[in-house]
Amino acid sequence: EVPKSWYAAQFWPEDLPLDGYDVDLANQLLTEAGWVDNDENPATPRVSSGVEGVTDGFPLVLRFYTTTRQIRMDYQTFIQEYLNEVGVQTLLTPVPANLLFADFLENGILDTGDFDLAIFALSAGALSPFANAPEWFGCDGIPTAEKPNGNNGWGWCNPEWDRLDLEVGVTVDPTARLELAQEAVRQFYSGAHWHGLYLRATWYAVNSAVVNPESARMVGTLSSNYFNMIE
Repeated sequence: EVPKSWYAAQFWPEDLPLDGYDVDLANQLLTEAGWVDNDENPATPRVSSGVEGVTDGFPLVLRFYTTTRQIRMDYQTFIQEYLNEVGVQTLLTPVPANLLFADFLENGILDTGDFDLAIFALSAGALSPFANAPEWFGCDGIPTAEKPNGNNGWGWCNPEWDRLDLEVGVTVDPTARLELAQEAVRQFYSGAHWHGLYLRATWYAVNSAVVNPESARMVGTLSSNYFNMIE
């Protein structure tokens, strides 16, 4: 299943869309943004024409990182084919996880923002819509030499999302909290900085002499292993 948002599905608003696959629209948007396709040959990238801060004729080639986990490298090759269809080339670079996830002061690829595309796993809370702004997505979570501790290396900054998330974290009433969370999800979606590939499976071993395996359901994922619905 392709998820619509980084947030767990129970916190999505009902009208949250799923981005579709539309080659014609992608070509239109790229051209309008100043990346022109002079020869319509997928073997050659689009080039810049009137793009602010970019020299005319600069090729559209994206640096694409992930870890050396096989499924992520497989996704890289599929995505590369899709982007080639619209004149966007990619340099595929699988690297060891300790290089991708290193801290800002250690020149980590994600934390320093030294990438154009990247595939990695980042689990959301299974029980709470609170995203803990600003560490991963908040404005103050963008790492700098003066403030190197954040993890928002992709640099997305939306003060309204920050405000909503912090309100979610202190709102007790469940109805009001869900309304705030759903608006936060919409703000998150509008940033277009995160795109889901698949929901990551998590496996458990259950000692059937102690626990009825049929009762071990919906126990959370990765860092959200709360086991709140066991037994």
